Amino acid sequence: MYWSYLSWTQVKSGEPHGTILGPILSVMYVNDISTGVSSTMKLNADSNILYREIESIPDDTDVLQPDLFRLTEWCKTWQLKFNPINVKQ
Repeated sequence: MYWSYLSWTQVKSGEPHGTILGPILSVMYVNDISTGVSSTMKLNADSNILYREIESIPDDTDVLQPDLFRLTEWCKTWQLKFNPINVKQ
């Protein structure tokens, strides 16, 4: 029987792709992303959406901006980047 091995490499961040544990690790990895966020956040398998209904621009932006700063800090901590896109709902 012929055995073949791939060489090991260091993973700096993220999760292994194509594994059975991938979805579970993904949920565990981003589970705390909405902690401390006042706006509404929807977490999906491959996307996260932060939004807030704007009733008063000065008041709501005062709440939304700290949420964006919080998510920026979370990304720095976990060495991840957001891919901002336009979302149609």
